[in-house]
Amino acid sequence: MFAWDIGGAHVKFACATEGGVLSAVRQWACPIWRADGVARLEEVLREAVREYAADDKACHAVVMTAELADCFVSRADGVRALLAVLREALPGRRLFYTCDGFIDEETAAGDPLRVASVNWHATAAYVAARLPYAVLMDVGGTTTDVVAVGEGAPICEACDDAGRLLSGELVYSGAVRTPLMAMGPDLNGEPLIAEQFAVAADVYRVLGDLPEGADLYETCDRRDKTSEASARRIARMFGRDYEPAGDAGDAGEFGRDEILFGAWRSVAEAFAARQCAMMTKACERAIARLASDAPLVGAGVGRFIVRRIARETGREYRDFAELLNAAGEVAEAGATCAPAASLPFLAMSDDGRDG
Repeated sequence: MFAWDIGGAHVKFACATEGGVLSAVRQWACPIWRADGVARLEEVLREAVREYAADDKACHAVVMTAELADCFVSRADGVRALLAVLREALPGRRLFYTCDGFIDEETAAGDPLRVASVNWHATAAYVAARLPYAVLMDVGGTTTDVVAVGEGAPICEACDDAGRLLSGELVYSGAVRTPLMAMGPDLNGEPLIAEQFAVAADVYRVLGDLPEGADLYETCDRRDKTSEASARRIARMFGRDYEPAGDAGDAGEFGRDEILFGAWRSVAEAFAARQCAMMTKACERAIARLASDAPLVGAGVGRFIVRRIARETGREYRDFAELLNAAGEVAEAGATCAPAASLPFLAMSDDGRDG
């Protein structure tokens, strides 16, 4: 069984044996919104099929969020365009996940919004099958999904992006690609420049939290992915310069008596705290839907943020990797690519086959 999560920035892939063991997980950078984005998707799919899924009798389970990319006139247009690409690229049978089960390609083409941006539901359904209740927090590179689960199913107010944004179940902030200017007009009274000089990945590189290989895109200035280079980009957000340790430079209040890198590390921590507070608010809203001491289940490349929220709120933390029928690096990769890792098991279940 093969599974695909076709996102606007990444393609994520997982496969599982007939016995239900997760055997491989991969992801590729794939900027669908660019002029050559669809061609890049075709290239990624060809590469993945050659390496993992060259079987014309295979079954492919698919979720997508790339239909939201602005290269498409509408989300429905995006779904149909992606269906056409997948039809050519994936040999065998294709099933598309919806909030009420799997459907075939013909049904998806006739009602495209049923399959639009429901990857979060697949992950929540997987968690619900393994824990009596929990709050899933899947912190990706771009967005965060916050979903209460209980009594064997996700507990959600909406299934579409617009409704989920209103309910707080979708937070458009992630651990890698979120521009720092999106975190507010100022930080601790210091105005932020409304320019994409730095992103969340820079914050977490400075703090030493960003997992290896988490950031597959070039940096804002197309320079190095080091702590020092990230501090330099963060300094630009305040119209300031970063200087190597030992040079007081122009750090203003942020410098105090610290060496400059230590000062910008403090600034990075302030950004991280702001993002954590935003996600905690959404988490508390989800917890209110459960009459329990629900644990937090952390998934996604930014699940280190979920660990922090659990620690600060005194809640039990469960890593999505622990819930997978996998071990070692495959389990870790599966936790990062949680929707793709969830799909094979959902599709192989009785409900999946009947959907």
